[in-house]
Amino acid sequence: MTPRQSPPSSRNISPAKPIPVRRKVIYALAVSSMLLGLLLLIAELGLAVAGYGHPGTFFLSSSAKHLTANPQFPYRYFGKSVPPRDAHWVHLAKRKQEGSYRIFILGGSAALGVPRPDFHFGRFLKVMLTEACPNQSFEIHNVALTAINSHVVRDIAAECVLYEPDLMIVYLGNNEVVGPFGPGSVFEGMGDNLSVLRMSLAVKNTRIGQWLSDLVAADSGPSDWEGLRMFLERTVPRDDPRLARVYDHLRANLTAICNSAEQADASVLLGTVAVNLKDCPPFASSGTADSKFIQEVARSLQNPQASGTQWIPEIRSALAAAPESAMLHYLLGQCLLRAGEQSAATKAFAEARDLDLLLFRADRRVNEIIREVAHDQAEKGVQLVDVAQALAESAPAGVPGNEYFYEHVHFNPQGQYALARTFFPKVIARLPDGTCRGTEATIPSFSRCCQALALTDLEKRGILKATLELIDKPPFVDQLYAEDRRQMLEAEVTKLEATLDDDQGEMAQVYEKAIERDVTDLILRKLTGRFLLAMGRTSEAARQFRALLEANPTSAQAILLLGEASYAAGDYRRARDRFDQFIDLSPDRADALSQIAGLYLREGERALALEFAEQAYALRPDRLSNLRLLSQALLAAGQAEQAYQMLQRLGSIRPDDPQVRRELARAAMQRKDFARAVIDARACLKQRSDDRQARLVLAMALAQLGQAERALNQYAILLKDQPISPLVEKQFLSLLRSLGRDKQAFAWCQERLKSGSDFKIPLAELVLLQALSQQSAIYNPHAALLSVQRLERLFKKPDLYVLELRALAEAENGNFIAARKTVEQALLLARKQQDRQAAFRLEQQIKRIEAGKKPSQTRHWPGAGYWPCCLRARSR
Repeated sequence: MTPRQSPPSSRNISPAKPIPVRRKVIYALAVSSMLLGLLLLIAELGLAVAGYGHPGTFFLSSSAKHLTANPQFPYRYFGKSVPPRDAHWVHLAKRKQEGSYRIFILGGSAALGVPRPDFHFGRFLKVMLTEACPNQSFEIHNVALTAINSHVVRDIAAECVLYEPDLMIVYLGNNEVVGPFGPGSVFEGMGDNLSVLRMSLAVKNTRIGQWLSDLVAADSGPSDWEGLRMFLERTVPRDDPRLARVYDHLRANLTAICNSAEQADASVLLGTVAVNLKDCPPFASSGTADSKFIQEVARSLQNPQASGTQWIPEIRSALAAAPESAMLHYLLGQCLLRAGEQSAATKAFAEARDLDLLLFRADRRVNEIIREVAHDQAEKGVQLVDVAQALAESAPAGVPGNEYFYEHVHFNPQGQYALARTFFPKVIARLPDGTCRGTEATIPSFSRCCQALALTDLEKRGILKATLELIDKPPFVDQLYAEDRRQMLEAEVTKLEATLDDDQGEMAQVYEKAIERDVTDLILRKLTGRFLLAMGRTSEAARQFRALLEANPTSAQAILLLGEASYAAGDYRRARDRFDQFIDLSPDRADALSQIAGLYLREGERALALEFAEQAYALRPDRLSNLRLLSQALLAAGQAEQAYQMLQRLGSIRPDDPQVRRELARAAMQRKDFARAVIDARACLKQRSDDRQARLVLAMALAQLGQAERALNQYAILLKDQPISPLVEKQFLSLLRSLGRDKQAFAWCQERLKSGSDFKIPLAELVLLQALSQQSAIYNPHAALLSVQRLERLFKKPDLYVLELRALAEAENGNFIAARKTVEQALLLARKQQDRQAAFRLEQQIKRIEAGKKPSQTRHWPGAGYWPCCLRARSR
């Protein structure tokens, strides 16, 4: 029998120790955090399943093996109110090909290649590297974005290191003040604490963060992208205490970029930032200086022969009273440069840049920080490329200006080439030993690079037109010498256009050879496709665009290009399907609709343009670009009254916008309210005296009001421009003929023909004068026929208007049989071109010929006052 065990003594059991309060709190927080994390994870997955939000990464998969840029990535920094800032044709393999050398270019719009990213400096650099190292494969991926600064580039760089970079080229600094979280930004508030700012960006990268951001912000930022105009009220003087934080953040962000590259064992080239010092006056200057004195000096310096030395003592005296005046420093720089004092001039220009109240250009401190970071990070494979110094040394005057830049910071093609040349030796030095022929390898010439990149005169014209569109608004229109810059660029456009018709065959060969040189280059395929589309070779163009879509099946832009090709080929149903697909793929539906509306507007499809413009406006009526587009579509559709009302609304929002006043004048002309057109045109000219379109509307309106002398005075101003606009010349001569001033018109034509310039307009007008004039000293039908023959030699193929002029001259000479044959030839051509108006006009001419009446014996000969479409297009 087992003895009964006695119960344990209570004295042997130790009482349980109480859990300390601190530990309880820690346990509670840990459990709560786990539960909160689980709930957040469930919420994040739920939002993703529901389709709410968007990926926050810069790169997205475009196929199983390739990546592209995420168009919604910028929402984290700019909000959703403005159209997304797109990267440019980013296409790279997820796994780098063996033996390939991969380079990423990071930065803002200057690095991106604005105004035409198709020709950014990285493309020039690739041509140079390929020729120097023919056995080495290079990938250069430009991941820059417009309007971003180091806060954004830091995040892009952190993603780039995941995809096997060998080298990262960083060129940034212009947007540190006006970009996201800068004191001059209109998008996000100033970020005082960088750690808090980084945390907020990390939260916005989640769908929950996006939901909270949408809930709180409610698109409180600007509703549209209007370029630098948006920042006009965000002046930042040099002594603003917030600038210290800007510089601290730049240093920290550049250091973080270098650290990211080190993780991937990639080298970094940090470039200092070059800006237009010589030919870019300050955007905003302190108002303490004497404005009358500034205007007097500025006017005298407009004469390139003026020395300016006489102004130096007076400017220095004015600076003693107003040392913060950026404009006085700029004018002093101009005078010193003309006096041969280059070093002093450079200092004055730099001071003008640093004192500019609108900090759109990297200042002295930005470049100092870039140099300091490069020095501090040298052991991590970071090297400085002093672009600012290199371009100053190579500039003819020793100060960078219009030889490299179009405006304040964006490079022209020569500037892109110079930037590539500056980086080239540093890249060569980073390559593995034996990769290239040596560091002394000959760099291909600018023209050789242009050939390889298909940078033809057609593309150069496109770059110039994009630049003109960029500077046709504040703050550029308010800059000193804005009129001179615009006239210079417009003269370059006209000069290029004069040779485009003759160079088409040669240009086609340039595009073909460029593609043969690099069949993998998607940008070359896009350029070639656009050229072929313009030449009417739609099936060949579509082949190039399909190659783009095959490479990147998610590319909305490739689909849009295919839609354009289908439209040009007359396959309107497929074009509409492509356009609908483009709209569905675009992250911003209103922006996509407006793009389609603009396309239809350019093609003359007025009803469709109006349909899409109305849809875009209905989605985002707060966007001024949609309001402007809708007014243009209404105007094109002949709904002048509604267009005028829309433009009045736009004018009430943008009273300082000369473009709105110009459009109001055009709308008033279409309404036949010529008195109102005169008022609006003059209002535009008061704001911008060099606006030729407004002056032309003014001249036309005055002529309609019977104020012929005043109209002729306006035409006289327009005709001072060189080269002369064909449209202006045509209207001027037509007005003279309508007033019976045949002698004056005849003398003008004769003088123009002696000048050796474009003969087409004066020759065409000469035919009309010689065939129809009632003045015996001018009337000469036989001479009219000879003038037509001269005109025909200027055209390489039959032209409708020239054929009509020949028929007119033949009929006036009494040769009605020949005249009828000529008209019938023109009628066939008109029907082939599906030009109904011309066909109707030519049918009327046949009736006049059958009646046996000479043109001078009739009150109106069809086509005698017709403005030829071939010349109209040239005048745009």
